[in-house]
Amino acid sequence: TTAAAEPRPAARPQPAAAAATAPGGPREIDLEVVARDVVRALADGKYDAALERFAPAFKAKMGKDQIAITFDPLRDKRGHAKSVHARLRHDEADGNVTFTLKCAWSQGKPSDVRVVVQPDGLVAGVRVADEVAADDELARERYESKARLRPPFQGTWVVRGAGPGKANPHWVVRAQKFAVDFVMQEGGRTYRGDGKRNEDYLAWGQPALSPGDGTVAVVVDGVPDNPAPGAGDPWFSPGNHVSIDLGGGEYAMLMHLQRGSVGVKVGDKVTAGQPIARVGSSGNTTEPQLHFQLCDQARLADCAALPARFTDATLDGKKVPRALPAEGSRLAE
Repeated sequence: TTAAAEPRPAARPQPAAAAATAPGGPREIDLEVVARDVVRALADGKYDAALERFAPAFKAKMGKDQIAITFDPLRDKRGHAKSVHARLRHDEADGNVTFTLKCAWSQGKPSDVRVVVQPDGLVAGVRVADEVAADDELARERYESKARLRPPFQGTWVVRGAGPGKANPHWVVRAQKFAVDFVMQEGGRTYRGDGKRNEDYLAWGQPALSPGDGTVAVVVDGVPDNPAPGAGDPWFSPGNHVSIDLGGGEYAMLMHLQRGSVGVKVGDKVTAGQPIARVGSSGNTTEPQLHFQLCDQARLADCAALPARFTDATLDGKKVPRALPAEGSRLAE
């Protein structure tokens, strides 16, 4: 565990370019001040001011609309930011510095905001999540889902990114710990041809189905699909996604959906097996696939993941009353 450093005394905020060309000659840019100023601007809803500090490549990926999708609900729910200070600093080999800042809101739990700042003072990435609180992980691992769930697709799909351990990138993130990625395979491959285009992948454009009866709670559409497999976007992980309130404090989330394919809106009633979108390649994904998870809140930034046990499903060719997919297993209705 890395000990959290005490925050440095606050320097007077100023644009990075101005700091580099201060009267009397150039001086070192205080990258921590840059990170703190950007988080403060985002928390205060000053999105244009934050965008001015973004590096061009990051600005092209994370525009004002994507910022609003992340921060508007937080600000509506948590009020204003009471304080922002750096908790951790990590200097990367490429010269970039990653700061983890604690943003304490006027109500609700604090958020951890990770900001990557380049040596020139421009921001190369921002990611927000609720600060992790102490939790009974064993009880969560033994959790039995209440809703009656069916697979969120047609046919038989293969499970990836499931199970305990650091080899599973979902497992080390509280909000995604029990998530799974579903892919389609033929002859052990998930694509036809050379696999260099999204359209080569068997999952691309397949219907994404509601896993149960419920009410649509969150819809995000309009995020561009990644231009090619392997070009994932780590700063807006879910991409286009839908969250469905299943009742009983359970929410089903379907992510990486194809841009413009979502056919439901917030407040719509949906039934198990109803098509709600198409599988795409938006967000932080290495290829077209369907990310599915169960959560205790409607928004990914707020939630803790829960195990999803599918009802009367076929797991590795056998009908089972409660199917909990494992890495490499095959799931079908």
